[in-house]
Amino acid sequence: DNIFLSVSEYVGVRVELDKARYFTLFMVSYPFAIILRVILHHHSTSTTVRHTYSLLLGLLYSVLCFGWQTGYLLIFLLIAYALLHILPTKTVHWYLLVYALGGCSIGHVYRLITDYEGYTLDFTGPLMLMVQRITYVGFSYNDGIAKKEEELNE
Repeated sequence: DNIFLSVSEYVGVRVELDKARYFTLFMVSYPFAIILRVILHHHSTSTTVRHTYSLLLGLLYSVLCFGWQTGYLLIFLLIAYALLHILPTKTVHWYLLVYALGGCSIGHVYRLITDYEGYTLDFTGPLMLMVQRITYVGFSYNDGIAKKEEELNE
């Protein structure tokens, strides 16, 4: 945490720890992007290596930015993935929608309890994006697997 605060002081801006973390990781992203673009170029590196690099870097950023709340995000995502495979294809999209909105509501209630009327960068931002992605995948899965081609429209 002191590293993030010292970077913000070096820049000349006194901000809270969460914003200092976010800003520092944002600035550090540029060299990592250059590594991905130049050293791990898609013509010379396999897709698996590039995806693994991005996954590990994203997990590292998430842990550094959100700490233990990253666990909630990972568990939330793994449960959604399991539901996608367990539930019937005809109704999986509706179950995933209810699950995603319920998980998001739990995250927001937790935030209301711990930081009422405050503003901190926490896991609820990525959680709302995950709700969109999970429901998108559920409805796309239903369209592609459960429906016959004549039921689809353009």
